[in-house]
Amino acid sequence: MKCLHCNVEVTCKTYECPLCHAPLAYSEADHKEMQKLERAFPQRMKKRGPAVSPFSLISLILLANIFIISVTLNAVLTPKLYWSLIVVASVIYIYFFISRARIYPVAATKIIVAPEGRSKR
Repeated sequence: MKCLHCNVEVTCKTYECPLCHAPLAYSEADHKEMQKLERAFPQRMKKRGPAVSPFSLISLILLANIFIISVTLNAVLTPKLYWSLIVVASVIYIYFFISRARIYPVAATKIIVAPEGRSKR
């Protein structure tokens, strides 16, 4: 079977061209013949957006409340000092640190060991 778009010969079980990813047009005979073949390569995964977990929603709501309370207290108690900016910056830092630490948990614990036979000088 040939791809109509790039004219490459396809000899495995697939519904799209392995070169240009265009959908392949099958006749009834081709479809029956294709069922007998094995897949030569894995199917292409669909791109997914970022997963929103209950932990990230709860932490976002909690940190937003801390932000609102600190800005309000700063405006009421000490309007000339802007200490709430420190709180806001640390809240933003903590949120991004927690969200990235959940995505890449192994990166923070990787230990690099020098190969044997090499001495440190």
